[in-house]
Amino acid sequence: MSSPSSTAAVVSSNHNKRPRETNKRRQHYTNNPQRGGPGILLTCESGREGKCRREGLEILRFYWNTQTNAPSTPSNEPKQLSLEEELIALKTKKDPNDEPFGIFDTGCKGTVFVMCTLPNCSMISPIRKPKTQEPSEASVTSEHSIDRSKKRRLDESNGMSTTCTALQEQPPWDPVQTVRNVVHDLSSAELSNAAIPGSRFVTRMIPVQATCFASLDEIGLVLDGLLDRLLPTLSSKKSHEAPLTFSVNFKRRNCTALTRDAVIKQVATQIFSRTFWTVKLREPDFTVLIEVCKTLCGMSILPSSCQTIARNFNLANLRTKRGIASE
Repeated sequence: MSSPSSTAAVVSSNHNKRPRETNKRRQHYTNNPQRGGPGILLTCESGREGKCRREGLEILRFYWNTQTNAPSTPSNEPKQLSLEEELIALKTKKDPNDEPFGIFDTGCKGTVFVMCTLPNCSMISPIRKPKTQEPSEASVTSEHSIDRSKKRRLDESNGMSTTCTALQEQPPWDPVQTVRNVVHDLSSAELSNAAIPGSRFVTRMIPVQATCFASLDEIGLVLDGLLDRLLPTLSSKKSHEAPLTFSVNFKRRNCTALTRDAVIKQVATQIFSRTFWTVKLREPDFTVLIEVCKTLCGMSILPSSCQTIARNFNLANLRTKRGIASE
């Protein structure tokens, strides 16, 4: 029979232990990739985020390996490796830097955000917001900040920084094209027997071209960056005789800092100041898609063809049409 002192010690030790949920809450934002890059927002039923995350990563890795023509597993017997070679192979497999995708914890139930972590994958320049300082501090540090900005521009012009050079080139991964391929393969009867990962738990697969913090200031900066990148291509897709049309599709989750009217007004004002586009709510030429999950904001400028391949990028409807039962 245990003594009262030992029982009290066990109770006190259990009381001092921190619950797992609290530890997980502390690591909520520390392990997230840096905002700015593209990604794909996955939606699922509440409680199935883990299965959706594994399934989404498997699908994206499959299409990334197909795009990069990654070598497949040989059919013959594997080569016998020594113990040292096996250890080296295991270490290289576990290297997180080799992983093209990372999970951004949104903090919203029923959502999983997969962000691309490849180098030079961002479609916009890094967002550098000026820090608010007191007048006395600003007067002291103004000269130093000007010198640093001049040095940064000189370094970029001399080729010391790869940011501007990378943005002029095509990013290695396109979320819009990836979703196009997934929807095409899922709706194609010819590829029903192909070795494509299934999508039982992913309800929607929404492409995101750029990410930022959920605020009006950063949304405006991201929109300017996407317009700088995509405006020449978008304007050339249709004759200039008739003005192009656009609409804003805004959805927020667990975010009270942004309102629908404020975001739509911000986006429309910026587009009107740079283009001759007009608003058209039904069947526009382009749609500015904005998805907000707590503090994360994702944005895309999508042509009308992206909306017609699958309404709201709903994979569950495509599975239903093909007769694929989802549990």
